[in-house]
Amino acid sequence: MVHLITNPTKGPKGVYYCVKRVPKDLIAKIGKERYSISLRTKDPREAKRLCGEMDFQKDREFRALREEPQPLAFKDIVGPCGAGLSSSCRTADC
Repeated sequence: MVHLITNPTKGPKGVYYCVKRVPKDLIAKIGKERYSISLRTKDPREAKRLCGEMDFQKDREFRALREEPQPLAFKDIVGPCGAGLSSSCRTADC
């Protein structure tokens, strides 16, 4: 699969924006069809760099939204505090 980096778009006042489409399968979860985020720069080289970073970040967010949440084990939730819940554990190294 070829990954194309989103190019920055110049706004009416010369400030660059990064516009990225939301994948069709995530539109219902996110609630919009595209992101348009100001890069807060008028420099085209800086805009290109920032847009690449934003593109990578949004792809990670999309991938995370597609994954199923992993359940936590009880010991991970309770952690070291859980030692006090066990009646059989009376030492400090539990």
